[in-house]
Amino acid sequence: VIDFTTNLESDITSTGVLDDIEDETIKILGKTYTITTATNDSDGDISLTLMSGADQGTISSGEEMTIGGYTIGAVVSASDAVAFTVDGTTIDKMNKGDIEPISGATDYIAVTDITYESFAGGLHQATFWIGADKLVLTNNTDMEVNADSISGAAVKITGTESGGDYSIQEIEINLTAQDEYLVPVDGK
Repeated sequence: VIDFTTNLESDITSTGVLDDIEDETIKILGKTYTITTATNDSDGDISLTLMSGADQGTISSGEEMTIGGYTIGAVVSASDAVAFTVDGTTIDKMNKGDIEPISGATDYIAVTDITYESFAGGLHQATFWIGADKLVLTNNTDMEVNADSISGAAVKITGTESGGDYSIQEIEINLTAQDEYLVPVDGK
């Protein structure tokens, strides 16, 4: 259970986005995650996409940088599209909140933000994690980790909606073992 001393609060946009919660950080089991997307669907269920990773960087379109032992290049072509190259291998276009495996490695790359100013000389850049982890927490569903649904990891997000605002008080993840595990006397 993640219980907030100060609630996560946001207004709800006309498209159901909780934009004041986006880019906030929370800790889960000692690991810090950034909330990259927060939405309230038509049924009133809250969905949070959280990202974390070993190394974070911001790269401008057409540039190259080395981070986390990888050489990264990027082309930002729209406010919802960035194509990375990782050590010379192209990764399909990604949007904010997307995660993809790095070819030939056990690591992932994830996009946390895209800036695209559509005028000559405008800023075109993407913020990303290398060695990324992505959690999707949607009320009344199983948790997703790196695009895999974890059976038996039920998510409950407790909050209140009032006058076009939403306040999250608690996030609960209830893990249920799929098999019986027996611990012997004096065992660990």
